[in-house]
Amino acid sequence: MSDDLKNFKIQDAVKKPVERPRAAAPGASSEEASEPESIGFPFIEAQVEADGPWLDGMRERHAVLDEMGKNGASPKEKASGKKAALGYQRALELLDHLLATKAQMLNPEPEEG
Repeated sequence: MSDDLKNFKIQDAVKKPVERPRAAAPGASSEEASEPESIGFPFIEAQVEADGPWLDGMRERHAVLDEMGKNGASPKEKASGKKAALGYQRALELLDHLLATKAQMLNPEPEEG
């Protein structure tokens, strides 16, 4: 056997896995506990909490992109406009759904019965 194989250890060849973050200790500061935890989209969460004042700008941009997709100067511009408009459309649908869900949660309808 060669010297390389005698000194070989599997632990040297395998990367250590990344551990999940652990929950804060019971004695953690109250400042950390008072902030709600983000699920990964802090900008969108902040905008939904502010009732989406930026949605009008997104709708205007969607209209421009939709028009570009229909009347672009070149086939490449038309294709790009269609793809971008579709992305904006899906984002707007998602945001409208999030805002409707928020409104429903804040003003639940009384159950009949």
